[in-house]
Amino acid sequence: MTDNYFPLWDWNFLADFMNPKRMRSPVENMSSLVQIIISQTERIVQNDEPDASLVRRACAEWSMFLVDSALVDFDKAISINPDYLPAYTSRAMLYTQIGKMDLAAKDQQKCGEIAAKKYKEAVAQQIAAITTIQKNVKTFYTIANNFWQNWVDMLKQSPPSSTEK
Repeated sequence: MTDNYFPLWDWNFLADFMNPKRMRSPVENMSSLVQIIISQTERIVQNDEPDASLVRRACAEWSMFLVDSALVDFDKAISINPDYLPAYTSRAMLYTQIGKMDLAAKDQQKCGEIAAKKYKEAVAQQIAAITTIQKNVKTFYTIANNFWQNWVDMLKQSPPSSTEK
């Protein structure tokens, strides 16, 4: 499951709605949205990242003003993956748009909690990596120091003989 995908910022069909140079007819826009709903439904049935597919489908439904269907899909995505940030973020924007500010605030708070958790996990991973590097450097230093100390000890015990007379 992917956490780094935010469908509202990524989809070309949503950018097309905002781009006057690429404006399409309402029928073409509706056709694109229906195709997205169909393709994401197929991915959900195939169990191919169902949380992301549900959010993508919900965003397409939302764009078609199918608010109830979009909310159901957002809820399903959250039930599949309770830490899936795009589901909460998108649902919070939908709640804001339809005037349910208390629900939007709850989703925004959950977004903050998930982001903080992910940040803590990332920091813990970085600390673990740095600790491993420090151990490796210390081990390398110890090995190198032992090598050179052994070399010096060997030279002290048997100095090179001079063949020159």
